[in-house]
Amino acid sequence: DMVSRIGELQQNAWALTDHGTTSGLMEAYKETKKYNKEHNTSIKFIFGMEGYWIPNYYIKDRKESCHIILLAKNETGYHNLLRLATIGYGDKGNKPDNFFYTMRLTTEDIIAHKEGLIVSSACMGGFLNPRNGDEWDYDLAYDRAKTFQNAFGEDFYVEVQCATDDKQKEYNQNMIDLATDLGISAYVTEDSHYINKDEADTHRKWLGIGEDSDYYQTDDYYIHSEQQVRDSLSYLDDTIVNELIEETGRVASKCEQVEIPFGEKHYPVFEVPKGETPLSQMCKLVADGFKKKVVGHVPESEYPKYKAQIDHEIKVLDKIDYTNYMLMTEDFVRGCHDLGIRTGIGRGSVGGCLVAYLMDITRIDPIKYGLIFERFAHDK
Repeated sequence: DMVSRIGELQQNAWALTDHGTTSGLMEAYKETKKYNKEHNTSIKFIFGMEGYWIPNYYIKDRKESCHIILLAKNETGYHNLLRLATIGYGDKGNKPDNFFYTMRLTTEDIIAHKEGLIVSSACMGGFLNPRNGDEWDYDLAYDRAKTFQNAFGEDFYVEVQCATDDKQKEYNQNMIDLATDLGISAYVTEDSHYINKDEADTHRKWLGIGEDSDYYQTDDYYIHSEQQVRDSLSYLDDTIVNELIEETGRVASKCEQVEIPFGEKHYPVFEVPKGETPLSQMCKLVADGFKKKVVGHVPESEYPKYKAQIDHEIKVLDKIDYTNYMLMTEDFVRGCHDLGIRTGIGRGSVGGCLVAYLMDITRIDPIKYGLIFERFAHDK
Protein backbone atom coordinates (compact mmCIF):
# COMPACT_ATOMS: atom_id res chain seq x y z
CA ASP A 1 0.00 0.00 0.00
CA MET A 2 2.86 2.38 0.75
CA VAL A 3 4.47 1.79 -2.64
CA SER A 4 1.12 2.15 -4.39
CA ARG A 5 0.54 5.52 -2.74
CA ILE A 6 4.00 6.70 -3.75
CA GLY A 7 3.20 5.59 -7.29
CA GLU A 8 -0.12 7.44 -7.26
CA LEU A 9 1.70 10.62 -6.25
CA GLN A 10 4.19 10.06 -9.09
CA GLN A 11 7.11 10.32 -6.72
CA ASN A 12 10.34 8.80 -7.96
CA ALA A 13 12.01 7.63 -4.74
CA TRP A 14 11.33 6.63 -1.17
CA ALA A 15 13.36 5.41 1.80
CA LEU A 16 12.39 3.03 4.58
CA THR A 17 13.98 4.04 7.90
CA ASP A 18 12.46 1.84 10.59
CA HIS A 19 13.41 2.46 14.20
CA GLY A 20 16.61 0.57 15.01
CA THR A 21 16.21 -2.21 12.46
CA THR A 22 16.88 -3.15 8.86
CA SER A 23 14.54 -6.13 9.00
CA GLY A 24 11.86 -4.54 6.82
CA LEU A 25 14.16 -3.45 4.01
CA MET A 26 14.06 -6.57 1.87
CA GLU A 27 10.27 -6.75 1.77
CA ALA A 28 10.06 -3.05 0.90
CA TYR A 29 12.68 -3.47 -1.82
CA LYS A 30 10.84 -6.43 -3.34
CA GLU A 31 7.50 -4.64 -3.25
CA THR A 32 9.00 -1.61 -4.98
CA LYS A 33 10.54 -3.81 -7.69
CA LYS A 34 7.23 -5.61 -8.14
CA TYR A 35 5.29 -2.35 -8.43
CA ASN A 36 7.76 -0.98 -10.97
CA LYS A 37 7.42 -4.09 -13.09
CA GLU A 38 3.63 -4.10 -12.97
CA HIS A 39 3.22 -0.35 -13.62
CA ASN A 40 6.22 0.31 -15.86
CA THR A 41 7.61 2.82 -13.36
CA SER A 42 11.10 3.35 -11.98
CA ILE A 43 10.55 4.28 -8.33
CA LYS A 44 13.87 4.12 -6.51
CA PHE A 45 13.97 2.35 -3.17
CA ILE A 46 16.57 3.75 -0.76
CA PHE A 47 17.80 1.44 1.99
CA GLY A 48 17.89 3.19 5.34
CA MET A 49 17.52 2.97 9.10
CA GLU A 50 16.62 5.35 11.90
CA GLY A 51 19.30 4.37 14.35
CA TYR A 52 19.69 5.34 17.99
CA TRP A 53 22.70 7.56 18.66
CA ILE A 54 24.32 7.70 22.07
CA PRO A 55 27.30 9.80 23.32
CA ASN A 56 28.86 6.61 24.71
CA TYR A 57 27.73 3.09 25.52
CA TYR A 58 28.23 3.38 29.25
CA ILE A 59 25.30 5.76 29.63
CA LYS A 60 22.38 3.71 30.93
CA ASP A 61 19.65 6.28 30.45
CA ARG A 62 17.06 5.81 27.71
CA LYS A 63 16.52 9.56 27.45
CA GLU A 64 20.07 9.95 26.16
CA SER A 65 19.42 7.75 23.12
CA CYS A 66 18.56 10.00 20.15
CA HIS A 67 17.47 9.29 16.61
CA ILE A 68 19.78 9.53 13.62
CA ILE A 69 18.95 8.77 9.98
CA LEU A 70 21.30 6.61 7.90
CA LEU A 71 20.75 6.19 4.14
CA ALA A 72 22.69 3.96 1.75
CA LYS A 73 24.06 5.81 -1.27
CA ASN A 74 25.33 2.61 -2.90
CA GLU A 75 26.04 -1.06 -2.30
CA THR A 76 28.94 -0.27 0.03
CA GLY A 77 26.64 1.94 2.07
CA TYR A 78 24.04 -0.82 2.19
CA HIS A 79 26.55 -3.25 3.66
CA ASN A 80 27.75 -0.64 6.15
CA LEU A 81 24.11 -0.04 7.13
CA LEU A 82 23.72 -3.74 7.93
CA ARG A 83 27.03 -3.74 9.76
CA LEU A 84 25.98 -0.80 11.93
CA ALA A 85 22.69 -2.51 12.76
CA THR A 86 24.67 -5.53 13.96
CA ILE A 87 27.04 -3.36 16.00
CA GLY A 88 24.13 -1.51 17.57
CA TYR A 89 22.65 -4.75 18.87
CA GLY A 90 25.86 -5.84 20.58
CA ASP A 91 28.00 -6.97 17.63
CA LYS A 92 27.20 -10.66 18.09
CA GLY A 93 28.07 -10.52 21.78
CA ASN A 94 31.37 -8.71 21.30
CA LYS A 95 30.01 -5.39 22.60
CA PRO A 96 27.23 -6.19 25.08
CA ASP A 97 27.03 -2.59 26.30
CA ASN A 98 25.83 -1.40 22.90
CA PHE A 99 22.30 -2.63 23.47
CA PHE A 100 20.20 -0.95 26.14
CA TYR A 101 16.43 -1.26 25.47
CA THR A 102 17.25 -0.40 21.83
CA MET A 103 20.22 -0.79 19.53
CA ARG A 104 22.68 2.09 20.03
CA LEU A 105 25.48 3.62 17.96
CA THR A 106 28.16 6.10 18.88
CA THR A 107 29.62 8.74 16.61
CA GLU A 108 32.79 6.68 16.42
CA ASP A 109 30.88 3.60 15.22
CA ILE A 110 29.13 5.54 12.49
CA ILE A 111 32.27 7.29 11.28
CA ALA A 112 34.17 3.98 11.21
CA HIS A 113 31.57 2.63 8.76
CA LYS A 114 30.72 5.86 6.95
CA GLU A 115 31.63 4.87 3.41
CA GLY A 116 28.60 4.97 1.14
CA LEU A 117 26.31 6.46 3.80
CA ILE A 118 24.33 9.67 4.10
CA VAL A 119 23.59 10.89 7.63
CA SER A 120 20.83 13.30 8.61
CA SER A 121 19.50 14.72 11.84
CA ALA A 122 16.15 12.88 11.95
CA CYS A 123 13.05 14.05 13.80
CA MET A 124 12.48 16.05 16.99
CA GLY A 125 13.87 13.02 18.82
CA GLY A 126 17.10 13.45 16.89
CA PHE A 127 20.59 14.05 18.21
CA LEU A 128 20.55 17.71 17.14
CA ASN A 129 17.69 18.54 19.49
CA PRO A 130 19.40 18.43 22.90
CA ARG A 131 17.41 20.25 25.55
CA ASN A 132 18.52 22.22 28.57
CA GLY A 133 15.26 22.16 30.44
CA ASP A 134 12.70 23.64 28.05
CA GLU A 135 15.35 25.39 25.98
CA TRP A 136 17.09 24.04 22.91
CA ASP A 137 20.83 23.69 23.62
CA TYR A 138 22.23 25.43 20.54
CA ASP A 139 25.88 25.07 21.55
CA LEU A 140 25.64 21.30 22.04
CA ALA A 141 23.67 20.88 18.80
CA TYR A 142 26.31 22.97 17.01
CA ASP A 143 29.16 20.81 18.32
CA ARG A 144 27.42 17.58 17.36
CA ALA A 145 26.55 18.88 13.89
CA LYS A 146 30.10 20.14 13.36
CA THR A 147 31.52 16.70 14.21
CA PHE A 148 29.36 14.98 11.60
CA GLN A 149 29.93 17.74 9.07
CA ASN A 150 33.69 17.26 9.43
CA ALA A 151 33.33 13.50 9.00
CA PHE A 152 30.71 13.33 6.23
CA GLY A 153 31.05 16.65 4.45
CA GLU A 154 28.27 17.09 1.89
CA ASP A 155 26.77 13.75 2.92
CA PHE A 156 25.58 15.18 6.23
CA TYR A 157 22.18 16.91 6.24
CA VAL A 158 19.92 18.77 8.59
CA GLU A 159 16.35 17.55 8.41
CA VAL A 160 13.06 19.47 8.46
CA GLN A 161 9.76 17.60 8.75
CA CYS A 162 6.12 18.15 7.84
CA ALA A 163 4.21 18.02 11.13
CA THR A 164 2.37 21.28 11.86
CA ASP A 165 2.33 21.45 15.66
CA ASP A 166 4.13 24.32 17.38
CA LYS A 167 6.98 22.14 18.66
CA GLN A 168 7.74 20.89 15.14
CA LYS A 169 7.64 24.42 13.75
CA GLU A 170 10.08 25.57 16.44
CA TYR A 171 12.33 22.60 15.76
CA ASN A 172 12.27 23.21 12.00
CA GLN A 173 13.29 26.82 12.47
CA ASN A 174 16.09 25.77 14.82
CA MET A 175 17.36 23.29 12.23
CA ILE A 176 17.27 25.89 9.45
CA ASP A 177 19.19 28.35 11.63
CA LEU A 178 21.77 25.72 12.53
CA ALA A 179 22.18 24.68 8.90
CA THR A 180 22.66 28.31 7.88
CA ASP A 181 25.26 28.94 10.57
CA LEU A 182 27.30 25.88 9.62
CA GLY A 183 26.73 25.90 5.87
CA ILE A 184 25.01 22.49 5.99
CA SER A 185 22.33 21.61 3.47
CA ALA A 186 18.80 21.21 4.86
CA TYR A 187 16.12 19.06 3.28
CA VAL A 188 12.54 18.12 4.04
CA THR A 189 11.31 14.62 4.84
CA GLU A 190 8.01 13.06 5.81
CA ASP A 191 7.90 11.16 9.07
CA SER A 192 5.26 8.81 7.66
CA HIS A 193 3.93 6.30 10.16
CA TYR A 194 0.83 5.58 8.12
CA ILE A 195 -0.25 6.14 4.53
CA ASN A 196 -3.25 8.46 4.50
CA LYS A 197 -4.22 11.34 6.75
CA ASP A 198 -7.51 9.73 7.80
CA GLU A 199 -5.57 6.84 9.39
CA ALA A 200 -4.13 9.07 12.13
CA ASP A 201 -6.66 8.13 14.81
CA THR A 202 -6.32 4.43 14.05
CA HIS A 203 -2.56 4.80 14.38
CA ARG A 204 -2.84 6.42 17.80
CA LYS A 205 -5.21 3.71 19.02
CA TRP A 206 -2.95 0.99 17.60
CA LEU A 207 -0.05 2.38 19.65
CA GLY A 208 -2.26 2.91 22.71
CA ILE A 209 -1.60 6.64 22.79
CA GLY A 210 -3.93 8.60 25.06
CA GLU A 211 -5.34 12.04 24.38
CA ASP A 212 -2.98 13.63 26.92
CA SER A 213 0.14 12.27 25.19
CA ASP A 214 2.47 14.46 23.15
CA TYR A 215 2.99 11.70 20.60
CA TYR A 216 1.40 11.99 17.14
CA GLN A 217 -1.39 14.32 18.23
CA THR A 218 -1.43 16.01 14.84
CA ASP A 219 -2.67 14.13 11.78
CA ASP A 220 0.47 14.89 9.78
CA TYR A 221 2.39 11.61 9.89
CA TYR A 222 1.24 10.34 6.49
CA ILE A 223 2.74 10.20 3.00
CA HIS A 224 2.52 13.72 1.58
CA SER A 225 2.18 14.99 -1.95
CA GLU A 226 4.50 17.86 -2.86
CA GLN A 227 1.65 20.32 -2.45
CA GLN A 228 0.86 18.93 0.99
CA VAL A 229 4.52 19.39 1.92
CA ARG A 230 4.34 23.01 0.78
CA ASP A 231 1.13 23.56 2.72
CA SER A 232 2.66 22.10 5.90
CA LEU A 233 5.64 24.47 5.61
CA SER A 234 3.60 27.54 4.64
CA TYR A 235 4.87 29.43 7.72
CA LEU A 236 8.35 29.48 6.11
CA ASP A 237 9.47 31.75 3.30
CA ASP A 238 8.71 30.33 -0.17
CA THR A 239 12.37 30.51 -1.15
CA ILE A 240 13.32 28.34 1.82
CA VAL A 241 10.57 25.83 1.08
CA ASN A 242 11.63 25.57 -2.56
CA GLU A 243 15.22 24.95 -1.56
CA LEU A 244 14.23 22.31 1.02
CA ILE A 245 12.19 20.39 -1.57
CA GLU A 246 14.88 20.67 -4.23
CA GLU A 247 17.47 19.42 -1.75
CA THR A 248 15.30 16.39 -0.98
CA GLY A 249 15.40 15.57 -4.68
CA ARG A 250 19.17 15.95 -4.71
CA VAL A 251 19.54 13.57 -1.76
CA ALA A 252 17.45 10.98 -3.61
CA SER A 253 19.54 11.49 -6.75
CA LYS A 254 22.72 10.88 -4.75
CA CYS A 255 21.50 7.43 -3.85
CA GLU A 256 22.00 4.73 -6.44
CA GLN A 257 19.41 2.00 -6.77
CA VAL A 258 21.11 -0.77 -4.84
CA GLU A 259 20.31 -4.02 -6.62
CA ILE A 260 20.04 -7.14 -4.50
CA PRO A 261 20.66 -10.28 -6.58
CA PHE A 262 18.55 -13.33 -5.87
CA GLY A 263 19.14 -16.93 -6.90
CA GLU A 264 22.92 -16.66 -6.96
CA LYS A 265 25.27 -19.16 -5.33
CA HIS A 266 27.63 -17.63 -2.81
CA TYR A 267 28.96 -20.76 -1.12
CA PRO A 268 32.65 -21.76 -1.52
CA VAL A 269 33.92 -23.69 -4.53
CA PHE A 270 35.49 -27.02 -3.61
CA GLU A 271 39.01 -27.41 -4.97
CA VAL A 272 39.47 -30.64 -6.93
CA PRO A 273 42.82 -32.14 -8.04
CA LYS A 274 44.38 -30.75 -11.20
CA GLY A 275 42.83 -32.27 -14.29
CA GLU A 276 39.65 -33.23 -12.45
CA THR A 277 36.20 -31.66 -12.41
CA PRO A 278 33.74 -31.72 -9.51
CA LEU A 279 31.71 -34.29 -11.44
CA SER A 280 34.66 -36.60 -12.13
CA GLN A 281 35.83 -36.30 -8.52
CA MET A 282 32.37 -37.17 -7.24
CA CYS A 283 32.18 -40.15 -9.59
CA LYS A 284 35.51 -41.45 -8.25
CA LEU A 285 34.27 -41.25 -4.67
CA VAL A 286 31.05 -43.03 -5.65
CA ALA A 287 33.00 -45.77 -7.45
CA ASP A 288 35.18 -46.29 -4.37
CA GLY A 289 32.06 -46.42 -2.20
CA PHE A 290 30.47 -48.98 -4.51
CA LYS A 291 33.46 -51.30 -4.03
CA LYS A 292 33.40 -50.83 -0.24
CA LYS A 293 29.68 -50.84 0.49
CA VAL A 294 27.99 -52.81 -2.28
CA VAL A 295 30.42 -55.39 -3.64
CA GLY A 296 30.37 -58.34 -1.28
CA HIS A 297 27.61 -56.83 0.85
CA VAL A 298 24.56 -57.36 -1.36
CA PRO A 299 23.72 -60.18 -3.79
CA GLU A 300 25.48 -59.80 -7.13
CA SER A 301 22.11 -59.89 -8.83
CA GLU A 302 21.35 -56.54 -7.18
CA TYR A 303 24.37 -54.78 -8.71
CA PRO A 304 22.52 -53.63 -11.86
CA LYS A 305 19.84 -51.96 -9.70
CA TYR A 306 22.50 -50.05 -7.77
CA LYS A 307 24.38 -49.05 -10.93
CA ALA A 308 21.20 -47.84 -12.63
CA GLN A 309 20.30 -45.75 -9.58
CA ILE A 310 23.83 -44.32 -9.42
CA ASP A 311 23.68 -43.29 -13.08
CA HIS A 312 20.27 -41.67 -12.54
CA GLU A 313 21.32 -39.76 -9.45
CA ILE A 314 24.61 -38.52 -10.89
CA LYS A 315 22.82 -37.13 -13.94
CA VAL A 316 20.31 -35.29 -11.75
CA LEU A 317 22.91 -34.00 -9.28
CA ASP A 318 25.07 -32.72 -12.12
CA LYS A 319 22.13 -31.08 -13.89
CA ILE A 320 21.01 -29.16 -10.79
CA ASP A 321 24.62 -28.23 -9.89
CA TYR A 322 24.85 -30.24 -6.66
CA THR A 323 28.28 -31.76 -7.32
CA ASN A 324 30.22 -28.97 -5.57
CA TYR A 325 27.79 -29.18 -2.64
CA MET A 326 28.20 -32.97 -2.37
CA LEU A 327 32.01 -32.73 -2.40
CA MET A 328 32.04 -30.07 0.33
CA THR A 329 29.69 -32.14 2.48
CA GLU A 330 31.78 -35.28 1.98
CA ASP A 331 34.88 -33.32 2.96
CA PHE A 332 33.58 -32.04 6.31
CA VAL A 333 31.85 -35.32 7.20
CA ARG A 334 35.10 -37.20 6.52
CA GLY A 335 36.91 -34.57 8.60
CA CYS A 336 34.53 -35.29 11.48
CA HIS A 337 35.17 -39.01 11.21
CA ASP A 338 38.95 -38.48 11.15
CA LEU A 339 38.78 -36.27 14.25
CA GLY A 340 36.47 -38.59 16.16
CA ILE A 341 33.52 -36.19 15.96
CA ARG A 342 30.27 -38.11 15.89
CA THR A 343 27.88 -37.66 12.98
CA GLY A 344 24.38 -38.96 12.41
CA ILE A 345 23.51 -41.81 10.09
CA GLY A 346 21.61 -39.47 7.79
CA ARG A 347 19.10 -36.74 8.55
CA GLY A 348 16.11 -35.81 6.43
CA SER A 349 15.62 -36.36 2.72
CA VAL A 350 19.32 -37.02 1.98
CA GLY A 351 18.71 -40.51 3.39
CA GLY A 352 17.17 -41.36 0.02
CA CYS A 353 20.34 -40.50 -1.91
CA LEU A 354 22.45 -43.51 -2.88
CA VAL A 355 25.31 -41.27 -4.01
CA ALA A 356 25.45 -39.71 -0.51
CA TYR A 357 25.52 -43.21 1.01
CA LEU A 358 28.38 -44.35 -1.24
CA MET A 359 30.31 -41.14 -0.49
CA ASP A 360 29.92 -41.99 3.23
CA ILE A 361 27.95 -38.83 3.88
CA THR A 362 25.10 -40.99 5.16
CA ARG A 363 25.11 -44.53 6.53
CA ILE A 364 21.76 -45.87 5.39
CA ASP A 365 21.47 -47.89 2.19
CA PRO A 366 18.42 -46.35 0.44
CA ILE A 367 18.06 -49.31 -1.95
CA LYS A 368 17.80 -51.76 0.95
CA TYR A 369 15.12 -49.68 2.68
CA GLY A 370 13.23 -48.46 -0.37
CA LEU A 371 13.94 -44.76 0.23
CA ILE A 372 13.11 -42.21 -2.46
CA PHE A 373 15.89 -40.12 -4.02
CA GLU A 374 13.45 -37.53 -5.41
CA ARG A 375 12.66 -36.33 -1.89
CA PHE A 376 16.24 -35.07 -1.85
CA ALA A 377 16.72 -33.81 -5.40
CA HIS A 378 14.95 -33.79 -8.74
CA ASP A 379 15.46 -32.04 -12.07
CA LYS A 380 11.98 -30.62 -12.61
